[in-house]
Amino acid sequence: MASMISIHSTRRKSLVPILKRCAQWLVRPKTLILNSRFSYRLIDAYCSGKGIEIGPGANPYTSSRRTIYVDKFSALLDARKSRIFVDVNSDAAHLPFASHCFDYLCSSHVLEHMPNTISVLEEWARVLKPGGRLVLRLPHANRTFDRIRPKTTLEHHIKDSELSVDYSDPTHWEEWEDTVSKTDGHLWKDSARQKDGSFDFQYIVRRGLIHYHVWTQNEMVRLLQYLDFTILVALDRVLDDDISFLIIAEAPTRRDRHRPNERLTE
Repeated sequence: MASMISIHSTRRKSLVPILKRCAQWLVRPKTLILNSRFSYRLIDAYCSGKGIEIGPGANPYTSSRRTIYVDKFSALLDARKSRIFVDVNSDAAHLPFASHCFDYLCSSHVLEHMPNTISVLEEWARVLKPGGRLVLRLPHANRTFDRIRPKTTLEHHIKDSELSVDYSDPTHWEEWEDTVSKTDGHLWKDSARQKDGSFDFQYIVRRGLIHYHVWTQNEMVRLLQYLDFTILVALDRVLDDDISFLIIAEAPTRRDRHRPNERLTE
């Protein structure tokens, strides 16, 4: 992720979860076989026609036969000698495509790396045909290292949009540094430190390592409805990845979408 595009990196696994997984295969192998491709099968069912996937990295969820792969970090992935899937190198907040040209847009673990979420979602809606499918697979705030952070509210997103925040926004960085950067499991932490031991903010930004925002499916549903998307599927948990939730929505069919400075009327 990964707008910032998420880099799909391989995480080190301890022996305990591996042993648990082996035990699960012995107890219920058929169920796990069916569940292991759950996200792929569900996404494929809603991604017909011609589409785009944002930040596929080395693990795209859509078919290459009908999808254009867009990733900002292809150079970093090349440096890792990863097999990558990139057709267009571009920031996801400014897509080089005409309006209303895609039937679907898929993105997995990317949107949390974007400081101005409303601006990005409006850009994604722009390239979708009216009624086109938006597929979002995102980290669940309660099941990742983000669980110690407060959920990002709709009001927060609206304020970010009004202020036109960008990747260098200090408020997001301060919250993230005070919480998540102090937790374990970040393989990049040593590389991101400066000589005085502090984190190099620009290093982290350039590699798309910050989660600017934190959600469950509930906050994301509310945000998409505010932007006139129609929710088709909202899953708290996907069967092949415990940390993720998944939302599928239809792009607005009318052109008069909310402007960034429009206030809530609840």
